[in-house]
Amino acid sequence: RKRLITLWNTYSFFVTYARLDDFDPNNYDDINTLNLTKLDRWILAKVNELVKLSTEHYNQYQIYKFLDEVVKFIDHLSNWYVRRNRRRFWKSENDEDKITAYATLYETLLIFIKIMAPIIPFVTDKMYKNLVVSNDANNFDSIHLTTFPTYRKSWENDKLIEEIDTIISIVSMGRSARNIANIKNRQPLDKLVIYSSDDIEVMLENNKKQILDELNIKELKFIKNQNEIVSYDIKPNFSLLGQKFGNNMKDIIKIITDLEPQKVVEKIRYNKSIYIEYGGEQYSIDPDEILVDEQPRGDYSIVSNRTFTVGVYTVLSESLIKEGIVRDMVRHIQNIRKEMNFNVEDRIDIFISGSDKINDALIDNKLYFLNEVLGVSFNDESIKFNNSKNIKSSGEDVLISIKKKL
Repeated sequence: RKRLITLWNTYSFFVTYARLDDFDPNNYDDINTLNLTKLDRWILAKVNELVKLSTEHYNQYQIYKFLDEVVKFIDHLSNWYVRRNRRRFWKSENDEDKITAYATLYETLLIFIKIMAPIIPFVTDKMYKNLVVSNDANNFDSIHLTTFPTYRKSWENDKLIEEIDTIISIVSMGRSARNIANIKNRQPLDKLVIYSSDDIEVMLENNKKQILDELNIKELKFIKNQNEIVSYDIKPNFSLLGQKFGNNMKDIIKIITDLEPQKVVEKIRYNKSIYIEYGGEQYSIDPDEILVDEQPRGDYSIVSNRTFTVGVYTVLSESLIKEGIVRDMVRHIQNIRKEMNFNVEDRIDIFISGSDKINDALIDNKLYFLNEVLGVSFNDESIKFNNSKNIKSSGEDVLISIKKKL
């Protein structure tokens, strides 16, 4: 049910904005003739891979395996492609870039619901009728009468899939590092530091903007040495090594604790054994026989996996705190817009009564604030407001009034 809601919300997002902009999928012959962005080509390559997997798993009657891939794809479609491209759909001008975004999401949804039709027949048929039949009565009346999608060699792009999937993984680790430090994503931070055992510095530089946007961080720094942000304490796993070395355990503990932590960690990440010398003989220590305690250095919060170590700098300046306050106010106003059933394109006048801290933050970030909430005016005392709401922001009481601009 949760995954169906995510899929339906993605479909609903497309339908809502496509209607507003009178998007017609019949106005282009081939999506490959459009000026596709990197993310457009990535999501088309992803859904193309899903076509191949669906064929393999259907032929083997392995629906449970296929659904694991479906869950990942829905998450990537909704929480990366659509979210990263929202401003392309939101912007006022119907330019080529906006049409390309619509066309890409339309093609992706259409292929996806076709390969999912055997599993969720009614939901996919409902979507198909709205997406296809309503635009052209000459099409089949039901999705179940259409041809099953085939893999397109021209959409294949393993390198791009690996690149964007790596970026998504790094962003996910960055969010985890924020959570460990108990810092919400709405609060801007100063610095993101990344170490990788793979050579991905160029890849990170090419995708720096979207990494920083996703994590709400100002600067990205790539480091060659993990020791800049993390330290390791190597300890023997007594329960396992005790059985292996018995009375010699005391000597083995000293040998292990004298090992260079960084090299030990690299071995463990790749599930390789560590070799030590004792009593003139060589012994192998398995990865599960060593415990690694990872500690951040300085003011960083860190998360690691086999390939990456990601750290966020947790010290907040006054300007960063003000930005965090404004982003929280944006969230509250967007919620009030929904409660008042405003259309997504409606412009508004805003009046906010709060503490000096709240007001100073809003004044310092006024242009950003108005742009995010589609605001026309801010605290114009000549405007009469009829509806107000009390909210809590940054631990303080704030009165918010908004009015649709006629």
